Amino acid sequence: MADTLTGIQFDAQHYANDSQLNIVTGQGARVFHQLYRGMCSPAYRHGFRQIGMVHIGRRWRELLKTEDLSTVTSGTSKYTWDPTATFIDDQFKIFMVDASASNEEVEIDRVTDLLQWTREKSTSNSFPAVYMLYNDGTNDVLEFRPTPDNSSDTIRIWGYTEPASLSASAATVFIGANSDKALSGLVAADYLAKRGKTQRASEVLDEVIGLLPRGDRGTIVNRQRLRATDF
Repeated sequence: MADTLTGIQFDAQHYANDSQLNIVTGQGARVFHQLYRGMCSPAYRHGFRQIGMVHIGRRWRELLKTEDLSTVTSGTSKYTWDPTATFIDDQFKIFMVDASASNEEVEIDRVTDLLQWTREKSTSNSFPAVYMLYNDGTNDVLEFRPTPDNSSDTIRIWGYTEPASLSASAATVFIGANSDKALSGLVAADYLAKRGKTQRASEVLDEVIGLLPRGDRGTIVNRQRLRATDF
């Protein structure tokens, strides 16, 4: 069961042997959220003072989400991106749910360069081959080329999302208790290292890193289909 921010703070105080450690308010809360979101950003490496960089980012099944962005309109290439979506950049994929093929999810590639983008523009309306996500000065826009020709299709997003900020009584996204224990230990190690208690910080790190998933088990952002190991 997920632990609350107050519970994470209690365990971090235990690891650090310091009841003054505060992650609920002020600067401590900002540091906590850096570590919390860092754990949920696959490439993130955190710098522990006098210890070095430690890779703590992972892909969590708790944060793998799907969203149907919009129904396609034939002849319309541009669709407004959901401003509330928290998909991590380069950790999501775009699919077109093909109504003419029993609602099969067909992956649409992100455009690789402007030459390809220009070439696809000259193609007549058909099933999209590539997309580009950009800001038009007002909104984030998802544009497809070629322009879709079927009004029955649906734009679907699959990807890893960023966790929301926590209040004192709010719970983390993690399902497993060990993940919360690891977060508590990382908070304590950062706190200890900044106060020159490097040996104890290293001991805590050695203990809690083993509670994190053993690296990444794949990615949904390569050019292959989604695989079971991506989850």
